[in-house]
Amino acid sequence: MSPWPEDSQAIPTLVVHNYLETFHGFLSRTGDDATIWDRRFNGDHGLWWLGREKLLISTSPIGDAERLSERWGYVDTHCLYPDKPSFLLSQDILNDGELLERLLAHAGPEKKLALVPYASTPEFLQLSHTLETEYGLNICLPESPTPENLWLKDYLDSKVGFRVLVHQWLDAEDVLPFGFICHNVKQAAEAAKWFKAEGKGCVVKANQGGSGVGNLFLSLEELQAAEDILGILQRNAFMQEDLYVVEEIIPSRDAVSPSLEFYVPAMDHGKPVITYLSNQHFEDSGRFAGVILGKELFEEAWYEGFEDWGLTIAAQVQALGYVGHFDLDAIVGDDGHLYLVEINARRTGGTYVHEFLMQLFGPDYLEQVAVFSQNKLKSNGIADLVGLENAFEGLLYPIDEQQRGVILTLTSALEMGSFGYLVVGENIEDAQAVRQEMLARLA
Repeated sequence: MSPWPEDSQAIPTLVVHNYLETFHGFLSRTGDDATIWDRRFNGDHGLWWLGREKLLISTSPIGDAERLSERWGYVDTHCLYPDKPSFLLSQDILNDGELLERLLAHAGPEKKLALVPYASTPEFLQLSHTLETEYGLNICLPESPTPENLWLKDYLDSKVGFRVLVHQWLDAEDVLPFGFICHNVKQAAEAAKWFKAEGKGCVVKANQGGSGVGNLFLSLEELQAAEDILGILQRNAFMQEDLYVVEEIIPSRDAVSPSLEFYVPAMDHGKPVITYLSNQHFEDSGRFAGVILGKELFEEAWYEGFEDWGLTIAAQVQALGYVGHFDLDAIVGDDGHLYLVEINARRTGGTYVHEFLMQLFGPDYLEQVAVFSQNKLKSNGIADLVGLENAFEGLLYPIDEQQRGVILTLTSALEMGSFGYLVVGENIEDAQAVRQEMLARLA
């Protein structure tokens, strides 16, 4: 069920969930290390990646990993973390003798490893190189570009890079929301004033932001009330010296935000493939919250064109030398037109949902169920897995032996008052109904 080339699938897999390593540079703009460390719990997404047999190394311990693994048949997934964690997990692994011993043992007598990151970074590729040159391992990187092409990952992931390349690749009108590339924060403020004069809201995007962090949405009402737009931008910790994209907010009353994820192999290992289609949902701040998956989405009027654009872009990024996952995010306006808004060149916030469902229901899971996921929901004082299970008694999957119910998936952040879950239903409407009952239990 893996999209990897066949010669990679039989090799022992090591997942390096280097989320902090990926984003620490951008998040450090706040000047507050707590902003970064608060995201250390994202490693539990990796528990559900790539099937049931793997070694997973994350920055911090994964809460309830053993119990959840046993419940869903992942008993051959083993979770480790460094004794002295930093923002740079790949370096931490090389500095931790016990982790290295476990890693080398996992490679087995043939000394082979498929090494998979959350996102490819210079530190991750250095880890791969060191394991080969100093420890004699044969490393396979099925989701990483070569060191020479690593810059492509960052360029594709940037707001400006995406906008420049899409205009070159797609011969269609209104592919992107109308917008400007700005060279500094003062120019971004002037662009926002232009949208205000045109009677439109806008979103200001820091070039290197991700998962909604670094995007500042300014409605027309907010722009009209603002006396100092430049001051608003300058007071935002993420709006430091950077390039910016300032683009029109597309009115979407129903908040339809489709996303297509792709796996891109190296050029000589086949064509890019679609892994899953979702509709995204977001927190009030604009930060990504989770995905909705259901076969109904493939019947939407916008899907065929979205798929065509996505496959064209996937072929182009492969030709450039990119390897790995990426998703293509969009927004559907009230007029029914679909606009592309960004690429995330890495495993994404919905990848674990798709891969978990593949294990639980099989590759045809959308013929059986629809799913609503949320990666971070306030637990309202519930501090452990048992407490959540008690709160949702009668709603946990499977409800009355049916393919419906709540699946608790992400519990590492319970100590900070939040958790993640999936809700399974017969269709999207049914999944939403189960979710509403779950939320009522927390109220």
